[in-house]
Amino acid sequence: MATLSLSVDPISREEIAEFSDTSPISSLHSTPTLPPDSTLSGPSTVNQHRMGVHDKLTIEQAPNENGQKHKGKGKEPNKIRLPPVPMSRYTRVSVAKYITNNRSDDTYYKVFGVIRGSSGSHGSPEHQLAANAKATEMIVNHDMNDLNREQKKIVQSARKKWKAAFNKAKQDHPEMLNAFKTMEVSPLWFVTDYHKEMHARALPLLQELCNARDENDKFLNIANMRIDSSPPQHLIEIIDHIHQMNNHLDALNVQNGVYSEAGKIPLEALEEQWELTINNNEGGNLRDLVKDFQLPAALLSVPPSGLLYYEDQDEEHKYYQSHWASLTPHVEALMQSYSSEENIPLAKSMFVNYTNDMNERIRRENTKRGQVEYLHLLDPDYLFSGLEAIAAKYHNGDITGYDDMRTKIIPNKSSPASAITQKDARMSHLQRARKCRSLRGYERIGTSDGPTRESTTNQPSRGRRPHHVPIPSRRVVRSIRPGYASNGERVVSAQVYGTTGRCVTRDEAGNYYLRTAAEAGGRPVIEAALRHGVPTIESQGWKSLRPNLANMGEYGIEWVASAEWDKFSRRLPNIVIGFFHHNQGRYQLVAGSRSSVAELLSIRVVDRLIAEAMGHDDLTLEEIFENAYGVTHHEREQHWRNNPCIRCCPVRTARR
Repeated sequence: MATLSLSVDPISREEIAEFSDTSPISSLHSTPTLPPDSTLSGPSTVNQHRMGVHDKLTIEQAPNENGQKHKGKGKEPNKIRLPPVPMSRYTRVSVAKYITNNRSDDTYYKVFGVIRGSSGSHGSPEHQLAANAKATEMIVNHDMNDLNREQKKIVQSARKKWKAAFNKAKQDHPEMLNAFKTMEVSPLWFVTDYHKEMHARALPLLQELCNARDENDKFLNIANMRIDSSPPQHLIEIIDHIHQMNNHLDALNVQNGVYSEAGKIPLEALEEQWELTINNNEGGNLRDLVKDFQLPAALLSVPPSGLLYYEDQDEEHKYYQSHWASLTPHVEALMQSYSSEENIPLAKSMFVNYTNDMNERIRRENTKRGQVEYLHLLDPDYLFSGLEAIAAKYHNGDITGYDDMRTKIIPNKSSPASAITQKDARMSHLQRARKCRSLRGYERIGTSDGPTRESTTNQPSRGRRPHHVPIPSRRVVRSIRPGYASNGERVVSAQVYGTTGRCVTRDEAGNYYLRTAAEAGGRPVIEAALRHGVPTIESQGWKSLRPNLANMGEYGIEWVASAEWDKFSRRLPNIVIGFFHHNQGRYQLVAGSRSSVAELLSIRVVDRLIAEAMGHDDLTLEEIFENAYGVTHHEREQHWRNNPCIRCCPVRTARR
């Protein structure tokens, strides 16, 4: 059934032999979805890429002082790992501008973003200088293929200034050089379509490797498999194929300006962590490994599950993103001025004041955290130019150009322009608010049950003037971030129907929720998630799977998401489940409602599976929800008897 197939089909064992050294990555049928402000140069040549798998692009680990290759993440031992640094185009250009325009006497302190005499979080001024020098070095020395001519000149000038500052710092602080050599920093990058494609193809192969054991029920020694034993040929083919995938990822990363190790599958390190997790129940290092290589959440469990989503990699950077988000209402006001062409100079002046205050807060936070002092600051001119371009499209009536320009200038979380919330081409949020009846203080909201004695005796006299009543309020902010609900939960599946929609979200604790479009932040949130590649909640085609039910092999439920429930309702809440099955030996995960999956399995079978997935094998769904909401069935029946107006035809519920 085509509608129920995942967009990425994992490769089967039979297809491994067809993967030749010179074959293109033909399955990359869609170009990578690149964030508008990302470091990637563009998707135009990705699908045309050819590469021999025996080229020199292989993963090699540096030998230690004994000549042995250390295990783990491919990093040199005794290295101090610094927090990753975002490498968006905005970050690189703004850092280069700051370094180029620096005219201070404390040259290297300013270039490296260190307050003189400050030790930050690294213990000593020398170590703080070394850490910031390492971070700024990676930023200014990054590839410039995605920059225009003017930006390249700025970066080249910054490189010269950085080198001069580094040489001067070495002379004044000789011990800084030793600290510099022991530090390493990795770029913060974002998963692209070709990473997702390779990971989806590698997942069933990794599942098979993880389940393979030797005669002593131990994990295979992948590193020395051919030397120490005579493994089955198909396992050797799997390992070779994963190495080929890594080589292709290496080439694509280089081609697109992404960190070279991004998304690669570290087989030996994975096997080591699998064994530690199984034998010693130590999963912390496995989580670190998955985070470092930005692998799918499927690899957080042993054996790997089928969860093809990605955990946030930028927890350490949320502090400045919250500051950027605080500018949202001020950006809204600025955009309103551009749209109405009124008071633009005043609006820009006020915005600069707000921005300067925010930048000062970020500076203090950066210094406190041992970060480069001037990192993550917002340049108002950057935002002004973007808003002016949007406003020009708006006033020219170019709706298509307006949407395209808005999409480019409202990028992901790696740019401060994410503070701009999306606008309607015809009416801004502020205009909507002014026309909203519920916000007019002089209008009665709701209906009355009729006048009472109390309500008539206290009416104002005809000569009395109306007066304002203060109503407490608080600031509420919403923003649209593709793939996330407005409350920050990740969208794992979504559906649009009519003028509304719904979605399944997952919080940081791993809990799933079925949200309406209003609860998620509006239909634009649903549409943005679907455009971002989030799977659809399938409602069609389940019956057509019945003939293949006997050939599915292993099937079941990965997760359960329920909507809000009125505990005195006769109906159960709406439920959507993540149903997995195997099609010709390939793992597939499809989201569907309880009633849709019942077309395949029957409602009793589905309800029993859901109950087991919720951890209650001996209860019905109705009993599970009653326990969760703290109400007994007797109390519900009593409520129904006392409220006969809601006694409709009772809904049949399976109680065993």
